[in-house]
Amino acid sequence: MLKLKTEKSRAYKMKKRVVTVVIIILLSISIVYTCRHVGINKSDSLYFKVYWHEPITEIKKGYYYLIEYHGNGYSGLINKKAVCMPGENVERIYDMFFCEDVPIGKIQFTHDESGNEYPQYDGGKLTGSVFVIGDALNSYDSRYFGPLPVTSFRREVTPLW
Repeated sequence: MLKLKTEKSRAYKMKKRVVTVVIIILLSISIVYTCRHVGINKSDSLYFKVYWHEPITEIKKGYYYLIEYHGNGYSGLINKKAVCMPGENVERIYDMFFCEDVPIGKIQFTHDESGNEYPQYDGGKLTGSVFVIGDALNSYDSRYFGPLPVTSFRREVTPLW
């Protein structure tokens, strides 16, 4: 009787170990997967700081993207919202921007901290490019550097926090 109880106890302990190992492996996989898809926004141009990113299936107006940008002394990924799409017209009237007659942004500043004049986009029909902006008024975006090529869009972003 004691031998049978000991064998059941060993089998139970072995089963418990196997379940624990399986849980640890699944948790490790999910942590690695999550870490590869969660990003931290260090810029003040967007209101959210933590985001989930994944491959782009289609670039859509109103969605956020990680975009490769090279210009004005910066080279790397920027996080912006697509507000005017290829084939649409961006019009600038004084310091206001419109996409197909819908207001999308306003020039907020003309010079940087050193007194250097910022470039300013004048508008036009978008061909193979997207007009992007940040959420904050002081965002450096397409209002200044113009639309960005569709080919520079890298990942779709969903704000988390």
